[in-house]
Amino acid sequence: MKAYTSPFQGWEQTAGVRWFSEQQMDIAGDGPWLPRTSFEHLRHPAVSHEALCGRNGAALLLVHLHMTRRLENELVGPVARWVAAGGLGPGDDLIMDAFRLQCDESFHALVCAGLTRRLASTYGIDATNFPEPLFLQHVRRLRAELADRVSPHHVDFAAVVVAETIVTKTLGEDWRDPEVRPCVRAFLKLHHEDEARHSACMAQALSVAWEVWDAPTRRAISEAWDDLCTSFIGPDVDASTAALAAAGEPVESVGTFGEALHASRATLIGGADLRMSRRALSRAAEALMSA
Repeated sequence: MKAYTSPFQGWEQTAGVRWFSEQQMDIAGDGPWLPRTSFEHLRHPAVSHEALCGRNGAALLLVHLHMTRRLENELVGPVARWVAAGGLGPGDDLIMDAFRLQCDESFHALVCAGLTRRLASTYGIDATNFPEPLFLQHVRRLRAELADRVSPHHVDFAAVVVAETIVTKTLGEDWRDPEVRPCVRAFLKLHHEDEARHSACMAQALSVAWEVWDAPTRRAISEAWDDLCTSFIGPDVDASTAALAAAGEPVESVGTFGEALHASRATLIGGADLRMSRRALSRAAEALMSA
């Protein structure tokens, strides 16, 4: 079995988001609700700086919280439970870290739910009917497409590795954006500290999986990898336009923003930094070949 080294040293004292509460969300602050560094579509002329600092920005942050909460609760959490139950074999250290990852992700979902409640109530935005996040739709379709070749556990595991490795990179940029409201930056910073551990854990877990899985499974997951990456990083047009509509934007403005976002999707994906995720896959393959 591939050797695994835990990145969770000192976790009991240093895990971040579980010490953050919705009461720390000082919504009376100033500045945009989201960083333009990672959310490139917010640079579109149709999205003014003033709008990002007010109701529209809050609505788009609600979409981000919606995606994060559902990702943690519906995908990352179940995969962590599967690994903790021995889905990748009996490695004690990896199993213990899978339990730790479950704890972190449950707190991430909890904080996102609390912030959603606070923000939605303050701005009077109904955040209960946002569509299923684009990435979760893609994973669901991929399970169906590969049903006769790959276990759904393996598809979900691969999706989590992609999500954890990409989000660590983007969060590391997001919390450093000096324009973003301090309360949001504080949450993003703590989230990034947790996700750095998760990324290291899941990248190593992928090397373990590569040793355990048979060749057809490895091939199918490799072929699906880039599409998983682009689906995760790409802007969610439906969710973003639903948020602006919920914020009370006129139908014409919502439509214009949606069309611009859809048209720029390929450019935004092409400019994304996917190196951490692709490196995790290549290192897993290299480790198997050198074993």
